[in-house]
Amino acid sequence: MKLIAITGLDHAEKRAAVHALAEAFTMRGEQVQVIDNADQALRLDYPTWRLPGGCACCTLAFGLIELINRLDCDTALIPVSSSATPDALALILNSLRAPDRAVITLALVSEALWERHPYFAANLSTHADHTLRDADELKELIHALV
Repeated sequence: MKLIAITGLDHAEKRAAVHALAEAFTMRGEQVQVIDNADQALRLDYPTWRLPGGCACCTLAFGLIELINRLDCDTALIPVSSSATPDALALILNSLRAPDRAVITLALVSEALWERHPYFAANLSTHADHTLRDADELKELIHALV
C-alpha cells in the first residue's frame, strides 16, 4: 500500500491535490481510500474515513495508526489538518513505514505561503518527500507516482 500525506495551509489546494491523485490512481485500476483530516470535510466521491477534531500528529495519532493498519486498499490519501506540526507528523508517518507500505509526504507550499509564513513553509518542505508550488508540479508528480 502507498500512504500519501498531503500537507499545507490551503484547504482548496489540498482538496484539488487529493482529487487529482485519487483520479489518477483510480484510472490505473487501484483501489483508493481517503483519510480526511483536513480542517473542513473534503466531500469527495471516494471511500472516506473522517478524522475530525484534531491533528494527525498528536491528538489523533493513535487513531490514525490504528486506521492505517486496518485499511485494505492500494493507495490511501490523507490531507492533513493545517494545525499539524510538521516534525511531529513526520515522526508519526515514519512509524507507519513497513516493507509492504510506502509512505510519501507532499507539501503544498505556494509562493504566497513562502511570503506570508516562511518558517512554516520551510518546515513543511523539510519534512516532505516532495514540495509542490503549483498545479503543474502536481501534474508532473502524479505522472511520476502513477
